Amino acid sequence: MVPWWVGWVSLTMHKEHHKQSVVEYTPPTNAHITKNATKQKVLQDSQKIYDAVGQKYTFVVFDLAVAKTAYAIV
Repeated sequence: MVPWWVGWVSLTMHKEHHKQSVVEYTPPTNAHITKNATKQKVLQDSQKIYDAVGQKYTFVVFDLAVAKTAYAIV
């Protein structure tokens, strides 16, 4: 019997070592988020943090309206 979902995931995962994720925050940006330059600055700041901590992926969270236009920049 497998104990719950977490138990099933832990039993079926590869046994390779995973690094713990690091949560960092970008510095506050005092500009209108609707401007593409502001979105680009936020994405560049997140890239600098990504490079500094050496993680494989970085996540940036925007609301839907901003995310749609930020995705076009990426």
